[in-house]
Amino acid sequence: MTKSLGILEEDCHKVNLEGHYGNKLLLVKAHIIGDSATEISRAILLRLGGESKSMLLSQLERYLDEHDALYIRLNRQRIPEQLSLTDDESIRIKLKPRSRILNRKAMLQKYSEMIRL
Repeated sequence: MTKSLGILEEDCHKVNLEGHYGNKLLLVKAHIIGDSATEISRAILLRLGGESKSMLLSQLERYLDEHDALYIRLNRQRIPEQLSLTDDESIRIKLKPRSRILNRKAMLQKYSEMIRL
């Protein structure tokens, strides 16, 4: 799954967990910075389906935290065929700008531009 998102295996930290009903879970975390993070962010937003892009654009402020990091949840059942937003059974992704030198309105504009590509 990380491969289909453009994330290298060596950037991932994996932990085996147990779910509420004793089912096996695999938690995968990746902390990616620099140019790789920019490329992966653009690739993820580019691969979002039209309906998901429209929803994200229309409610963009809802997906941002107080530090202007963008939080999206991708439907893990539809990867790698398509990237789409969901609230259930999701892969959580946080996209955080390198530095927050812009005000919130400017950050919303930057994210909008990335999503529309």
